[in-house]
Amino acid sequence: VLVGGYFGTWLTPDVAREARLSAGHLREHGAALGAGVIVVLGADACPVAETARVAAWFAAESAGQCGPCVTGLDAIAATIYHLATGTAAQSAWRDLERWSRDMRQRGACQHPDGAVRFVTSALRAFEPELRDHARRGPCDRCSGPPVLPAPVRAALQS
Repeated sequence: VLVGGYFGTWLTPDVAREARLSAGHLREHGAALGAGVIVVLGADACPVAETARVAAWFAAESAGQCGPCVTGLDAIAATIYHLATGTAAQSAWRDLERWSRDMRQRGACQHPDGAVRFVTSALRAFEPELRDHARRGPCDRCSGPPVLPAPVRAALQS
């Protein structure tokens, strides 16, 4: 469940089931209502494909004014794509964690912070799915229609 839109946080189904829609309770889970957007992915949606597509959108939307946007978001999007397609380097997970940590509050604006929050929460919420994709490549759900609206076409679709 995505809470707060693209600058928001992914919650696992267990956390989302128990969560109360209050600032204090969401904060306990590293989330905020933000833009007021809540998205529940259905069983036919692939959270890995959704994450890869939105990460690519974040990279494409960079103003190109600072290092975190110019190099960081591209690297994160490419690495998520490679995890999703089973072509990632062994260091991919560590790289994502390091880049996300290093990029926090380093951009000229909040764009990289929102991207990092989205991606790091996806790493936590969808760890089993991401690791499965890293081992086996795209799942059958990857070729389904996108759920999250973004101008970047799903990178995993043929």
